[in-house]
Amino acid sequence: QLFHLQRELEEALDAVHRVMEYAEMAIQELLSARGWSTYDTFFGGGLLADLAKYNRLDEANKAISKISAASKEMKKELRDVEMTLEHNLETVSGSDQFFDIAFDNIFSDWSIRGKIETNLSAMNQYLDELKKIELQLKDALMDIHEKVQIL
Repeated sequence: QLFHLQRELEEALDAVHRVMEYAEMAIQELLSARGWSTYDTFFGGGLLADLAKYNRLDEANKAISKISAASKEMKKELRDVEMTLEHNLETVSGSDQFFDIAFDNIFSDWSIRGKIETNLSAMNQYLDELKKIELQLKDALMDIHEKVQIL
């Protein structure tokens, strides 16, 4: 029974680590996109800044897609050890990209910048939740290891 629980906890911890890795990747891409967005919004970055910003957003969206897929497995593993986690992440759509590039102005730049900030904040909160769950899993594993040593 203890060995089964230990295995379940280890599987849950591995799944959490996979999602954390993708979340950290998304945060890095969003930070880069925010930098390009700031340049575009306040310093008239133009087409090259738009392209660089959307390249970073595309990479962030890919990481978010990986989070979405990996989090399904993670949620299953967490249910196995009676833990839960929910999240809701927004992505920047293709039509937003077109609008921002085609009508490059302060209003479209500001709108995209706001969405980047929203996602960055959500991603940081999500990562914080993952870290809390990681600690709970590690604590539970330590308890199991202590009980196994007593046996």
